Amino acid sequence: NTPSMMPSECADVIDRCPSEECFLPYSDSSRPGDCNGSEVNRPDCDMLPFPDGCPMCCPFQCRPDNPMFDIQTNGEPPVCSPTMMPS
Repeated sequence: NTPSMMPSECADVIDRCPSEECFLPYSDSSRPGDCNGSEVNRPDCDMLPFPDGCPMCCPFQCRPDNPMFDIQTNGEPPVCSPTMMPS
C-alpha cells in the first residue's frame, strides 16, 4: 500500500515527522538517527504517523532524499519543495 505522493501527502509527511531535523542532510550531526538504522534499531517506530513511546528517530519517509523532493520523471518540479530551515 504505497500512498500516492500528492502535495497534501507532502504536507502530511512533513507535519507527521517527529522532527523537521530529519530532513537535514545525513552528514549533519543534528539529524536524528533513522528508526531502523543500527543506531536506534526500532523498526516498530519506522512509520507515520509516528508511534507514541518511540525514541526520537526518523521514519523512512522523513529523510532528505525522499523521492517527493526530486524533479519528476516528466521534468515537472518536485511535488514537495523542502522548506529550508534557517541555519
